Amino acid sequence: QIVVENAIVTLTDDLGNVTAIPYVDAGQYIRQVTADAGVNYQLTVEIAGTTYEASSFLPEKIEIVELLTEFQEAGFDDAGYELLIRYNDPGDVPNYYRVIHHLNGILQNEASDLQVMNDDFNNGVLTRAPLLTDIFAEGDTIGIELIHFDRASFDYFNSLANIIGEGGAFGGGIAAPGNPNTNWSGGALGYFSAYSSDMEMVIAE
Repeated sequence: QIVVENAIVTLTDDLGNVTAIPYVDAGQYIRQVTADAGVNYQLTVEIAGTTYEASSFLPEKIEIVELLTEFQEAGFDDAGYELLIRYNDPGDVPNYYRVIHHLNGILQNEASDLQVMNDDFNNGVLTRAPLLTDIFAEGDTIGIELIHFDRASFDYFNSLANIIGEGGAFGGGIAAPGNPNTNWSGGALGYFSAYSSDMEMVIAE
C-alpha cells in the first residue's frame, strides 16, 4: 500500500470558500467543514507536480417518510420480511440515490449490498422503493440511510455495481470487468462526492 504524505489538498466551492485539507496520518487528509446544499464543491489534489481535480454538487436532503416491512412467502427469495422505503422524490430535476443499511447494528457492506437508484420512472411522486439486497427475519432491527447525491456519484456506483455483477439501477451485469466511472481528472480512480442523507430505523414485524 502506497501512502502519500506530501499532497496539497484543497476544497473550494462556488461561494468563494477555500479550505486546505491537512494530512493527518496513514494517507488520510481530514478537515471538518460545514457544507451547504445547492452548492458545487471542487477537490484539488497536487502530488509531485501533477494536479487531480473532481467536483460534486450537494443536493438537498430527501427525508425518509416511512420504513415498512412486509412478509413475503418463499418464491424467488427465501420467506422473510421485505423492506420498503417511502420518500418524496422532487420533480424539478433528476435525482439520484444510494441506500446503505445496517442489520442489528452491523453495517452491511459487501458487494451484494450495493444499491443505487434514480427517478427515471418515479419523478416527482411519493416513492415506495424496496431494499433489493436483503430479506429479514422477524425481530431484525434495520437501519436505513438514504443518500441523495449527484449524477457523477451515481454513475460511479452504478458502474461499480455492474462491474461486480450485482446489477446497477435496474439489474444485470456487464460481461467484461473494468474500472468504474470516475469524476476525477488525470486518470485517477475513485470518486469525490458531496451528498446529503437521512437515516431511520425499523423492526421487521
